[in-house]
Formats: sequence, C-alpha cells, structure tokens
Amino acid sequence: MLNEPAAIVNIASAQGLLPNAPQYTAYAASKGGVINFTRSLAAELAPNIRVNSICPGMVDTPMADGFRANASTYALRRLADPREIAQVILFLTSHDSSYVTGAALAVDGGRSFH
Repeated sequence: MLNEPAAIVNIASAQGLLPNAPQYTAYAASKGGVINFTRSLAAELAPNIRVNSICPGMVDTPMADGFRANASTYALRRLADPREIAQVILFLTSHDSSYVTGAALAVDGGRSFH
C-alpha cells in the first residue's frame, strides 16, 4: 500500500505487564519502561509512524534453560517457539495491523492472565 506509515516494534517482556519474580525487579521495571516508551513514542510519531511493543513470555532459546519448569504456569503449558514471536512482529509491521499503534501485545502463552 502506498503512503502507509512506517512501523516500529519494540521488544518488552511479559514481566513488564505482570512482574512475578521479586529477584527480577530491575528487569521488570526496565520492561515496563519499554512499554511506556512505546506508548509515548506512538503518540509523538502518529500518524506518520506506528509504534507498538510485544511482551513475550519465555521463548525456547538457551536463555530459558533454567526456567523450563515454569512453563506449567502458562495457560498453553509450553514455551514459545522463536518463530511465533517473529510472526507477531511481522503482523505488527504489516498492513494487517494498520490501525494498531501504542499497543503492548502480550505474546506469552497466557502467562499474564493465568
């Protein structure tokens, strides 16, 4: 589509939506900051640039090795495949999300409500 606004997708975390580990206070605060940065930037750059963030839960990467047992606390009972996260980013940069800006999209297998 011509004259479609550019899109930025920031990567936050489910911890930014629902902190649940006291030893990760600084991490949760920084990810909450990414979410509010996204909202502020979306207001500042609209209508020329859409700005959204995604808030992934645990993703099946080496970083999650010590946390795999926590997957049972997710509604979907599993970690995300990295491609699932990539697909959400593709959606937020596509025309299919042309009316979405300032959103913090939970991509967390139901962690933030479960």
